[in-house]
Amino acid sequence: MKRLCVGVLLMIGLFLAACGNNSQQTTPVTVDARPAENFVDFVVDYAFIAGLIPMAACEDYLWAAEFRTGNLINSNNHGEDWQSVYAFAMPIQAVHVDDARNIFVSVAEDRWAEIGTNQLFRSEDGGESWEKVLNVQSGAVIWWNIASQNGTMFVSEYGYKGYGDNARRIYHSTDFGKNWEVVFDPGRQIDHHNHKLIIAPDGVVYQAIGDGQNARIIRSQDLGDSWKTVIYGFLPTSAIAFESHILWGLDGGPWMGIAHHNRQTGEFNVSLNIEPKFYGPAYDMIYAHGVVYAIFLSYQGYYRPASIFYSTNQGDSWQLLGYIDKLPQYGVGMYQIIHDGRYAYIDFGAPLYRNGYGELFRGTLRFELLIP
Repeated sequence: MKRLCVGVLLMIGLFLAACGNNSQQTTPVTVDARPAENFVDFVVDYAFIAGLIPMAACEDYLWAAEFRTGNLINSNNHGEDWQSVYAFAMPIQAVHVDDARNIFVSVAEDRWAEIGTNQLFRSEDGGESWEKVLNVQSGAVIWWNIASQNGTMFVSEYGYKGYGDNARRIYHSTDFGKNWEVVFDPGRQIDHHNHKLIIAPDGVVYQAIGDGQNARIIRSQDLGDSWKTVIYGFLPTSAIAFESHILWGLDGGPWMGIAHHNRQTGEFNVSLNIEPKFYGPAYDMIYAHGVVYAIFLSYQGYYRPASIFYSTNQGDSWQLLGYIDKLPQYGVGMYQIIHDGRYAYIDFGAPLYRNGYGELFRGTLRFELLIP
């Protein structure tokens, strides 16, 4: 039954995609499609698994955390069965697997804390044993604050956005996450808030920063020794880096959608300018089998639905995979998305109803990847 209903979700997405029009470079996407009206019912009756939040994927394992706990679990069969790995003392905020298959787990009592309780743990043996390698000084490290490549690794502080010792630092490791140093610290600034951190294929590091007057993207071409602001006025929360350009998923700025950042010229143009009906932050993106997927959440207080868009040409044009309509008093969260080469897994939250009784679902939603 699970497999059948995953197929139903995919068919909904394919139907919606067939009805949509490709976006132009500088115009909003216009779609002639119905919402995925049975999407919520799909989650109620056939949720991939409730209470488990997808965190990371490698060749043969999915890594997830129990919602708001320190319990780390994994699966080696696309989530059909799960095994307990380790119980941390604080809730898990992020899981990261580097290219040497070291596993990193970030834990914290509160990701928004002014004085951080965040700790970063490292395992070399698949999660059997763990070593604490970093105490983050404020806020927490979440999924969009970790990046690694060929033994070098960066993490940044998310968390607190008000006065005081707010999230601002970037940390660097050159030995697969064993030892760390602070490489960026601008001092105390109101609402300074680290968003997406990425390492491009050539090793250049980018950090998006919010909010308000702090909105910008900074870049380091020397592994964190120096930093330069390359974009002002935008505060992306997701990104996919290619050799020639970066696709940034926006959380605010002159338009909402996806930006195309030319890495050679520095030009920052529209890739996907969503029409107002679909406005929302692009909290995460993945790239799988030549397809980029961008997920847009919808906050409480807005009429707009949550949606999934995809591109088969690295952001030159986009199509609508599906969207989830809602009433303005509810929010629909699509936060982190990961993939294992066969399926995509979304950290998903939505108000659901059974026999007229409402409750909040939080867990994993799975759909099959497109193969162009």
